[in-house]
Amino acid sequence: MEDTMITVMGATGHTGKKIAEALLDAGQQVRALGRSERKLVELERSGAEVLIGDVADAAFLTTAFRGADAVYTLLPTDRQSPDFPARQQQEGEAIVDAIRESGVRYLVALSSLGAELSEWTGLIAGLHAHEERLARLEGTNVLLLRPVSFENFYDQLGPIRGQGVAADSVAPDLAIPMVAGRTPENTTPTRFEDFAGELARAYRAA
Repeated sequence: MEDTMITVMGATGHTGKKIAEALLDAGQQVRALGRSERKLVELERSGAEVLIGDVADAAFLTTAFRGADAVYTLLPTDRQSPDFPARQQQEGEAIVDAIRESGVRYLVALSSLGAELSEWTGLIAGLHAHEERLARLEGTNVLLLRPVSFENFYDQLGPIRGQGVAADSVAPDLAIPMVAGRTPENTTPTRFEDFAGELARAYRAA
């Protein structure tokens, strides 16, 4: 297995970096993808082949996937995107197009708990759509990972409540799917402001 090449998307992120490092430690060949040359330097020094590009660019991903025995993929959460759902769709379609064009046989896709549901999932609705795209692939063995959320929700409190510069470009697009579909049946009497305060205090005390 020493000649196995594995492409890792999001190689500077929370999961991708750990996966790339573990594979390198195990003696595997790693092609690490990311948007920042500076952040990829450490992996390159460890022996990874690094490629810098846009994950919504199918041509870039096709090049990155071609020749790989397996790929690890994910849909990055771009909080700066003016249209988060559209961006996720673009990235998902680029991934699927690249898999088909490159002929990748083995794929691991990071998804989320709840992504198997077709409605009332808010921010992860795009992952459900992506899982359906992957299910239509032919000739590719797909392994879906559905962990619980590991995002730091505290750092989203400001944007969701509409504070500061970030709120102008980030909050409307991310906050709306998180609160969409609220009804008396699925809403508790706890105000978001009260929850946010308690969470902030617990976070700072941790």
